[in-house]
Amino acid sequence: MADMLATGAAWLAAKRDTNASQSITYTRGATTLAVSGTPGTTVFRLTDEYGVAVRVESRDWLVLASDLVIGGVLVEPARGDQIRQTIGTVVHVFEVMAPGGEPHWRPSDPYGNTYRIHTSEIDQETA
Repeated sequence: MADMLATGAAWLAAKRDTNASQSITYTRGATTLAVSGTPGTTVFRLTDEYGVAVRVESRDWLVLASDLVIGGVLVEPARGDQIRQTIGTVVHVFEVMAPGGEPHWRPSDPYGNTYRIHTSEIDQETA
């Protein structure tokens, strides 16, 4: 018997990708992929070297794990990869990273259908 939760999670990930995402560009080195991504946020609460509580908000991207294929191989997000989002005539450039040594991505569901990729905007370019 099929795992109904796994089937449902895959169905939901596909529906999110189809109905609640936008076209973005994922870049690693010289390789560029056109993928769909759903924007989100994660709030990190950290303590700096002086013991002061710091709140850092990450721009997250929900991306189907099956979309990250480089050189014919499924890959996981890596620090330093970039995501570009075009809004009007502005290209927003985000770098894959997370503050305070936190993981830079995590599965967004128990079955790994979708990655939640933490990023920070590093630049804006003209489209």
